[in-house]
Amino acid sequence: MTTLPPAAADITQWLNILVGRTYVDVYSIIKEFQKEQQNVDCQIERILNEEPKPKSKKNTFEREKQIMSVLNDRFNHTTIDFLKGIAYNLSF
Repeated sequence: MTTLPPAAADITQWLNILVGRTYVDVYSIIKEFQKEQQNVDCQIERILNEEPKPKSKKNTFEREKQIMSVLNDRFNHTTIDFLKGIAYNLSF
């Protein structure tokens, strides 16, 4: 199963946060930086305390597995069937 590298996933998340707004100002960007810094501080704290990484939800794992199976089988179906399969797996 291939996933985005952490940096690319973070950039994608930032893009989704900022694009969803009608107007992005400096204060909202600073607020998002502060939220991200809190998340990083919590991760550092967990690493220093040698706490285990939080487990991902089973539903998320299963959904990613289903999407990967649709992606791997994309050449055996028409484009519209492929897109329907992706849309179906993203909606549940």
